[in-house]
Amino acid sequence: MELGFVARVHDGQLSAHLVNAPSPIGLPRDTIGSGKPSIELSRPVIHYLHYRHQECQEHSSCNKSAVTPATASHLGDSLLVSRLSLPLSCSRVPGCDRTLSKHGLIKAPRISKRIQKITVLIIVPGNNFPKNRLQKSFSELRKLGKLDLKPPPSPEPSGGWAFLCLEICNQGRTSRVQGIEGYRFRNWANTYTCQPELYFEPLSVEEVRQILEIAQQRSKRVKIVGCGHSPSNIVCTDDYLVQLSHLNKLLKVDKEKQQVTVEAGMLLSDLNEELALLGLALSNIGAVSDVAIGGVIGTGTHNTGIQHGILATQVVALTLMTAAGEILDCSESVNSEIFQAARLHLGALGVILSVTIQCVPAFRIELQQFPQTLTEVLNDLDTHLKQSEYFRFLWFPHTEKTTVFYGNHTDKPIKTTSNWLWDYAVGYYLLELLLWISTLFPRLVPWVTRFFYWLVYSAKVTQVKRSDKAFTCECLFKQHVSDWAIPINKTDAALAQLKEWLDRNTDVRVHFPVEVRFVRADEIPLSPCYKQDSCFINIIMYRPYGKEVPRMRYWAKYEEIMRRNGGRPHWAKANSCVHKDFENMYPAFQNFCSIREKLDPLGMFLNNFLEKAFF
Repeated sequence: MELGFVARVHDGQLSAHLVNAPSPIGLPRDTIGSGKPSIELSRPVIHYLHYRHQECQEHSSCNKSAVTPATASHLGDSLLVSRLSLPLSCSRVPGCDRTLSKHGLIKAPRISKRIQKITVLIIVPGNNFPKNRLQKSFSELRKLGKLDLKPPPSPEPSGGWAFLCLEICNQGRTSRVQGIEGYRFRNWANTYTCQPELYFEPLSVEEVRQILEIAQQRSKRVKIVGCGHSPSNIVCTDDYLVQLSHLNKLLKVDKEKQQVTVEAGMLLSDLNEELALLGLALSNIGAVSDVAIGGVIGTGTHNTGIQHGILATQVVALTLMTAAGEILDCSESVNSEIFQAARLHLGALGVILSVTIQCVPAFRIELQQFPQTLTEVLNDLDTHLKQSEYFRFLWFPHTEKTTVFYGNHTDKPIKTTSNWLWDYAVGYYLLELLLWISTLFPRLVPWVTRFFYWLVYSAKVTQVKRSDKAFTCECLFKQHVSDWAIPINKTDAALAQLKEWLDRNTDVRVHFPVEVRFVRADEIPLSPCYKQDSCFINIIMYRPYGKEVPRMRYWAKYEEIMRRNGGRPHWAKANSCVHKDFENMYPAFQNFCSIREKLDPLGMFLNNFLEKAFF
């Protein structure tokens, strides 16, 4: 009878089964794929294996001598080695010659995604096992890794031993690196799609490096995608698309500095929960939290508050893998020029691996909502900005109506008015139905706007929420959006021009709201707020039940007004700008281009979106 060893990899874990083992020890064939592996390696701290012979339940001597304890140790950062010695006879207890009643199982904290190689040593008593028969027995394992027969490292008990050394590369990880064919990417709004040649979800930094090596060898381009929330083709590619969803760990917490280091694939929503447990928070975040950290900083995500910059201004350090596979540590003191550029990187400089973020003590925000006219808000704009740390307002086109939102730190207890009836039955389902009806009868659009303002937004409301809950909101159903930043002193002029055009062109019906937010100046080369306090004006056209609504006249006039007032587009959102436009809009644009060409001279990280910007 030959000694067989079957290994399987599932979800990054390797399970190994002994089958057809010579008497007296063996595992039944039906254990293969039964979910009861004899060996499962998944953690750095591994408990001892204990085998109990079926006929030896009462013999403690047999229990002690049946198995040499398994041991494990780290070799480097990502190499896990386990040595398992299985004596295939028990000389102390006569008749102990059947099968094991229980499978040994190694358990401990997960490290499966970091395992690259596992070495299993099996010691078979007696030299009567020809090496060629052992090699033949393990032919299946050659598909998983390299098999060698080696002499024992030290003298063994008399009688002789056949020593089997098996190296198995984690094929779960390798298969991921090989990529998936036929994957179709769609962004959240279902407005942009692509079908890359290969789609990857790497499990480690080393696998990211392997993907870049493969791309370089095959002259392929690589784009990194987060959660696909950007309403543009910024991540679309026909070559390799990579999602870092498995690189989503909290790596380090510095309580003294109130800083955390996270992998770039971590979701902002998950980070918010981790910070809450630590008594920390971010001073400001975007309106959407189901987004990846690497993507959030890559596109210039912002919210509101003239004392606060875009989210990337909270980043104090990051690590970046270049097209050549080199990992750069970047901060104000190390690779400072690259650091500034990488804080809004557009996916054009390399792969962001980790980000260190400056936090603040956890806090709550009191939200006050009240109605005003557009004229009143613009006349008192300076007062609003001084009275509220997180000030914004919504304008309802085809009317003079606005809703003002104040947000300020508070020690008051949590108090919320949220409920399913208003937030979803009315604010989602009824609104989508009415907007769909208005696609058949466009004259209803202004009526729907006025009705919902009266129903939902005209009342005075006060709430107290945990900070991250106060910043975020429900995106409702699918939509087109455009968002530009203009110098803050152009706010009233730009809104007045947009309102005047809509009042004159009554055949153009647009959806509410126009959201107006305010952000502090910064020094990030491609930031829309580069060296100027800014007002972001965001317009929207919903797609009720996926139906497209005419918007191009509105979009074109809006962009014209934004350009006329010194505007810069939000990088995540579709716009008509080309290279010359960006050169005129961003004083440091050429500096960013020089850094990009140095880090990615062959253009591995380019796509159609970026080529339009850089060439």
